Amino acid sequence: MTQELRSGDVLELDIEKLTCGGRGLARLQGRAVFVERGLPGQLVRARLSKLAKRHAEAATVEVLRSSPEQIEPFCPHYADCGGCDWQDLVYSAQLRWKRQIVAESLRHIGRQSGESGQSGQDVQDLVNETTPSPLLRGFRNKMEFAFAGRELHVGLRSWRDSRMVLDVTACGLMADPAMAVLAAVREMARAGSAAVFDPATGRGVWRFLVLRDSRPAEANAFRTGEGVALPRPLPPGADAPLDPRSSVLGCRGEAELTGAAGLQAILITGPGSEAAKQAAIMAQGLLERFPGLSVAHGVRRDKAAVAYAEEIVRAWGDPVLEMSLGGLRYRLSPQAFFQTNTAGAERLFGLVEEMAGLSDWPNGPEIFDCYCGVGAMALRLARATGHVTGFELVEGAVRDATDNARLNNLTNCSFVAGDLRRTLADRKLPKPDVLVIDPPRAGMHPDVAARILDLAPERIVSVSCDPATFARDAALLLPGYTLTRVVPVDLFPHSHHVETVALLIRNT
Repeated sequence: MTQELRSGDVLELDIEKLTCGGRGLARLQGRAVFVERGLPGQLVRARLSKLAKRHAEAATVEVLRSSPEQIEPFCPHYADCGGCDWQDLVYSAQLRWKRQIVAESLRHIGRQSGESGQSGQDVQDLVNETTPSPLLRGFRNKMEFAFAGRELHVGLRSWRDSRMVLDVTACGLMADPAMAVLAAVREMARAGSAAVFDPATGRGVWRFLVLRDSRPAEANAFRTGEGVALPRPLPPGADAPLDPRSSVLGCRGEAELTGAAGLQAILITGPGSEAAKQAAIMAQGLLERFPGLSVAHGVRRDKAAVAYAEEIVRAWGDPVLEMSLGGLRYRLSPQAFFQTNTAGAERLFGLVEEMAGLSDWPNGPEIFDCYCGVGAMALRLARATGHVTGFELVEGAVRDATDNARLNNLTNCSFVAGDLRRTLADRKLPKPDVLVIDPPRAGMHPDVAARILDLAPERIVSVSCDPATFARDAALLLPGYTLTRVVPVDLFPHSHHVETVALLIRNT
């Protein structure tokens, strides 16, 4: 007789594999059980949180048997922090599982299999090995932190309860100078009189802190007022944990930085005059501690817990950051999207350029770059050959892209603002030879896929940040195209997130 299962039960589960979304998979009474913080080969005690007819969800409570590929996490906050769900998995296994997850997403969602795939190839052959990140520590140029609680916690959310915010004092994903700014914001917020914004009542001030770092990843150490270099992130592959004390900076005195050029802090608050006053006080305090720091104040009025301001209302210092990538310069307004792993993005862009097959057109191809953002990929392609037209919904990003083309003296590119369902239907546009598409995590609208099929470019290079939506989008294009190559790219080490770059060739 099988045990009747209830939410809250704690059970022993044997983890078989990792799945899309990063959770471990176990089997129980005919159900697939998706287990948070479960690694293949582990035997765990896990608490059931959700039960359905064919599947269940659970969270690891205790590891009874370790995985052969399990390692000691380098972060002191790993046990609770939701930022890195695979930090206790050896890096070579992270890469292998990311490839496997991309392949399985294509097989199950994209209908691309050995039997039905147009190319006749098995999915595992189509999907290349995962391209690793050049850096495993200190690789992020942007991080988002939340404010929460009467005690004014400022940090990252717990994987156990997303309402809980942890006061992280160290983070191996971003350079120590940024952590110094985080510590200073936490200290000043607690010393002040303003409370955390409550979406239910519309009262309070503080919502999010966004930190951006435009300096090269290798140049991540400033010097303190006493002339002592701040510690760099550990080198790739190092096994020692980060000392939490190494990033508890941001207090006045020996931890005060003498320069912070290239760093930007965006303070996101609720609306109102009190929020404006408190943001100004915070900004002035940060500028005193970190000369050269850029500070912006953004307002978010709605209830959504999203670290993105509806409006940037004030800035101190230059609000525009300049990033360098692949020999090109990009000027970014405070909330402009840019790949968060600069060194990894260089590898991703190189793959896009390679798959575009630019040399196949003697006079250079006509290229469409859809969802182009600030023009990062468009300018890379325009520098190489041909003419590029970038398409982007956000008008501010189109302005940035136009300015960036001018900054890099590139005249063979232009940018169009608007919804792709409308802009791609403009008959005045040239017919593209190559179309690059990099949609948001939710993927393409089916109408956009239909527009692309009407345009019928010879090559489509698809960039995606979610294996499931990539597989779904690829399936929308397969009636007219053959998927010939897929390369997972790791821009997010120590987490389940993975980018993909794929090539689709028009059927003849």
